[in-house]
Amino acid sequence: VSVVKAPAWARSTQDADGPPDDPQTLANFIRLLFDEINAGDRPEDRALYGEYIDAIEIWNEPNLQREWTGRLPFSGAGYMQLFAPAYQAVRSYSSTVPIITAGLAPTGNNPGSVDDREFLRQMYAAGLANYPDVLIGIHPYSWANSPDAVCCGTRGWDDDPHFFFADTLREYRSIIAAAGHNTRMWITEVGYATWDGFPNQPPPGSEWMRFNTMWDQANYTLRMVELAQTSGDIENVILWNLNFAVLSGLVENADERIAYSMIVPGTLCIIEPGSTNRTERPLYWMLYDALRPDIQLPGYCG
Repeated sequence: VSVVKAPAWARSTQDADGPPDDPQTLANFIRLLFDEINAGDRPEDRALYGEYIDAIEIWNEPNLQREWTGRLPFSGAGYMQLFAPAYQAVRSYSSTVPIITAGLAPTGNNPGSVDDREFLRQMYAAGLANYPDVLIGIHPYSWANSPDAVCCGTRGWDDDPHFFFADTLREYRSIIAAAGHNTRMWITEVGYATWDGFPNQPPPGSEWMRFNTMWDQANYTLRMVELAQTSGDIENVILWNLNFAVLSGLVENADERIAYSMIVPGTLCIIEPGSTNRTERPLYWMLYDALRPDIQLPGYCG
């Protein structure tokens, strides 16, 4: 569960998205959420309702202004003001459910963003290491760079460590170790985008999507998951995204989210804008194949 984007009544500004003015409002909502599904550590709770919540992430990409417009400071310290009461709300119901810090957008200091490495250090300066049972959320997108590659190159979108899976993981590990925080990471959002087969051009700023073919998307993703599985400090990987490309109007409007999709409109891996048919890109079946070696697939596009 990831709770983000406070409703209008909880914010004094309606610009962009952001946290509630009062951090306790999020904590109260989390309590309501747990009350509604009767989640907790008691055996009778789990027997009656099952384990509806496997983990909870406190917010999303607060180092982007568009996700953090409001009264709380736009900094790691401001985020920790929201995190602390939310943490206490979760722990009042369950001592064991994993709590994950907000995955940070891999970016530098720009208008509208704070460098994610700097933001994480600010979180530690504001007391994050005092929570020994908290996991660190991370969004190590790698643009058109393979998960094994390290900075830097010359073709564009490969000239900054923020554009590399390997560099982001290495730097987060260094920050976590420097803080003396004995914890692990959750990759709560990551994916490889490709414009392969889509009409027109990617949106401005996303031209790098043409560097990846649909086969690059598949092979890079599987290698990334393999690296995560063998890392020793990454617990889970959540891929972005399954099927945004089939949502109405997104292909026609060249929405950048379609490039990450594993399911697209069309037939036999060929994208057909406006089609009601659905086809899977190779990544979909390669993930299936990796998980089900007992099933022999004839191919990944048919």
